[in-house]
Amino acid sequence: MLNDNPILKLKLRFDILQLRKDLKYVTENFPIVLKHPGYGGWALTSSTGEVADGFYSGQVVFNSTLSPEKLQEMRDFLANRGPETIKTSACVGGFQELLRILQDACLEPSRVRVLRIWPGSRGSPPHKDASGKNGARYRLIIPINTNPDAVMLYGNVKYHLPASGAGYLVRIDLLHEVLNNGTEFRDHIVADINHEHFIANPDRFCDLSI
Repeated sequence: MLNDNPILKLKLRFDILQLRKDLKYVTENFPIVLKHPGYGGWALTSSTGEVADGFYSGQVVFNSTLSPEKLQEMRDFLANRGPETIKTSACVGGFQELLRILQDACLEPSRVRVLRIWPGSRGSPPHKDASGKNGARYRLIIPINTNPDAVMLYGNVKYHLPASGAGYLVRIDLLHEVLNNGTEFRDHIVADINHEHFIANPDRFCDLSI
């Protein structure tokens, strides 16, 4: 059974040094897509194969800062999109190997992107996404660059995810936000996964004793 921890550590491991090398290539060759000042990213897979796609679309179904009209506009936009699984030109080297590892594990990654938060900035405002069939819904995060003051916040509880080559499945159906109160960039790979497959076999993917 799943525990009550909103963050679960994957058993899979990733080559953090190669991911940092490939991210450096991406930052030098592709303009970042900003969602707001201090927060942006690059799509590694998208519905069109464009680097600017995928990241910018968003899948938030509840957000305290959105008007009902803007929320419906977002839902309509997402409803007309195809699967966000086409590799973009930013998906190089270690990013391609990461996708292979996730696909071999039957996690079926989609909408894979790198998100960057500048020092002293935050990601999206506090928000939550749609629940899964059994309530909880998880998303994959793999830290590339971070610092001790970059945290995920669930209510008043802070979680720091170290960039150690590990991946994490985080609850997105709970109200959450990400803050970078440090002096260095926070760069994380974020991906949607086959959520129902994970829920059916959680101990295959994660150490639930943590």
